[in-house]
Formats: sequence, C-alpha cells, structure tokens
Amino acid sequence: MKHLTFYLGLILLLVYTSVTQASNIPENENPEKTSEVENFDYRNGMLQWETYAGVDVKFFLIESSDNSEKWKLVNEVNAYEKIRYKHRYTFDLRRPKKFYRLSVINSDGDIKQIGVIKTSTKE
Repeated sequence: MKHLTFYLGLILLLVYTSVTQASNIPENENPEKTSEVENFDYRNGMLQWETYAGVDVKFFLIESSDNSEKWKLVNEVNAYEKIRYKHRYTFDLRRPKKFYRLSVINSDGDIKQIGVIKTSTKE
C-alpha cells in the first residue's frame, strides 16, 4: 500500500507539473524564439512592433533621424512585463522624420538595436 500511495503521488506531481508548465506557454508561440521584437514596421503614421512572453525587455527607445547618421531620442516606451501572450506596441508619429530606429533595453541595462525603418522616400 505504501508503494501504491508513493506512485500515485508521483504521478499526480508529474501531471500537475506538466499542466502548470503548459499553461505558461502562450498560444502560437515558438518556444525557441530568441528575438525580442518581431514585425517592426511603419503603417498609417504609426510605428508598430510585437513582443512575445518571456522576452527580457524593460523598455524601448525610439529615435529619429533625417539622414540615418545622427540620431535623436524621440521617446521611451515601457514594456509590458510578465505577459503570457504576444503584445503589439504602437507609437504615433505626429511629424514623421525620414528614419526611425528601435532599440530595446533589458533588465540588465543592455541595449540592443532592433532595426531602422525608412518612413519617407523624399530625398
């Protein structure tokens, strides 16, 4: 009887662990995802990007430039922490410059540039 109780307890522990770990995996997420940001884009006067659960982002830096050489900080956008699903961010560009750059700051203070978007074809 002791062995039966032990094995039943072990089985229940394994089932509980499997269920709780599975509930933390967001729908449609690739668990191997290593990039902090996806789909960085410019549409209808807005910068847009997405993050997924488990990424280490404290906030985003948005910078602008007329020539993609000299950058000026436009805004800092706080990241949603401890989300379970992907989250879409948008930033309204009231007076668009020619180029925008998005960077992430993680919890250690490290900065990673994500990409540059050209919003205008004017030379």
